[in-house]
Amino acid sequence: IKGDELPPPLALAAFDLAVNSGVGRAREAIREAWGDWRRLIAWRIEFLSSLPHWATFGKGWMRRVGALIQECANLDPSLSAVRRIIVNGGPVARIKKATIVGDKLYVLTEENEKA
Repeated sequence: IKGDELPPPLALAAFDLAVNSGVGRAREAIREAWGDWRRLIAWRIEFLSSLPHWATFGKGWMRRVGALIQECANLDPSLSAVRRIIVNGGPVARIKKATIVGDKLYVLTEENEKA
């Protein structure tokens, strides 16, 4: 992934993605992220939520991504404070879209269906 050529927050996000989802997928995400680690993480959230095992493993995956966001934010000199992501104890909603606006990561989820 040529992480030594990337800014530290993007290198960390790309490395973590490469370890967990493969080098090819990490390269694809780097291309689509346009050099922004937050866009790479938004891409990753959309990818993870599209997997068939999201209902089973989604909460754990999002805990990992939340911790990764905090670490990347610590490496990003443009951010003055770390924002925490909290995954509550309820069911993990299906993610429709994750996007960056300004310095914020927005995640749009579907309504939970009632059984």
